Amino acid sequence: MRVVHKEDIQTITQLFSYLDAVYTQEKELYQPSLHLMPSIPELKIDDEKLKRVLKFRGLMFEINKRSKNLYFAYLGKRIEEPFYIISSDTKFLIFLTDIEGYKARNVLRTFLRNAKPYLDLPILFQDDLFNLLDNLSQDYDEVKFLEGTLKSEGETQRKWRLEETIYDRSELEEICEREAARWTSLAVQCKKDGIHLKFRIYDDGWMTLYHGSFVQFFEEVSKPFLRMIDRRKEMFKEVEMSSSDDFTYKVIRFKARNRLGITQIKALKNTISKKYISSVIHEGNPFLQIDVIDREDYSSMSVYAYKDYVEIVPSRKVSSAALIDLTSLILDSLPTLSLA
Repeated sequence: MRVVHKEDIQTITQLFSYLDAVYTQEKELYQPSLHLMPSIPELKIDDEKLKRVLKFRGLMFEINKRSKNLYFAYLGKRIEEPFYIISSDTKFLIFLTDIEGYKARNVLRTFLRNAKPYLDLPILFQDDLFNLLDNLSQDYDEVKFLEGTLKSEGETQRKWRLEETIYDRSELEEICEREAARWTSLAVQCKKDGIHLKFRIYDDGWMTLYHGSFVQFFEEVSKPFLRMIDRRKEMFKEVEMSSSDDFTYKVIRFKARNRLGITQIKALKNTISKKYISSVIHEGNPFLQIDVIDREDYSSMSVYAYKDYVEIVPSRKVSSAALIDLTSLILDSLPTLSLA
């Protein structure tokens, strides 16, 4: 069955076939981009417990099962178009939509953030983005860097555009050093065998396909990206599991490019205090110890900042979802941190 309208899609095979046809055709002026957002669920997407939890938290969630591993879901009252949800045999749920990018990100990230720990937001680091592009550079004849988004201390996200240049990791790293920032998204174009992909990847796991074969994009970009997300999730899972053992618990440690100053310490304290139930144990020298409790699942953690290090120390009750949330918040406050 050849699917002409997306409303007729009933299976994952039909979905992939439809998307492949749409995004490999000559780019139309108003052709919307396709957005993919993975989540690693603790419960199945159609589990009644998950539905009850989401309803209790006031989240609109209407789901319609099309086939074994394909669902349509409506998230939020202002979004009329459904999200596709692929639930495969892997660990992931993958949300797909061609809704306008900013609106889609806002709705889906808000939904996932409030659905934790049952549905997790992913997290990646700048090196993960570079590693994916390094691998693609070995497989494609040409990988071009088109533009990216930088995050620096005290600033909102901002675009950085170069003339279209061949992807060069060292050049992009030099920009980070010069701007005291980190890349949070990278837009690239890959070419080989007369075909090309144009897409963007983000450090929160979000992916956007602008043009090219969806099947090729899914196999050669999305799947490796998902494996990276899975490895990061396992890292936080190990910390979560270790928190039940006083003798082996793990610490998440970050290193700054330079020694942390009092201004940075205070900014970090204020950022954390706004979101979490918290108590400051010590601030000064400069040194910070702040104990926090997650408002959604009541995970408890401590944050230490000293010299050029920031550490997250789990307590006996902590979830990987809460650890990921806190890490994202810390990286927003101090974007040049890297894993120690």
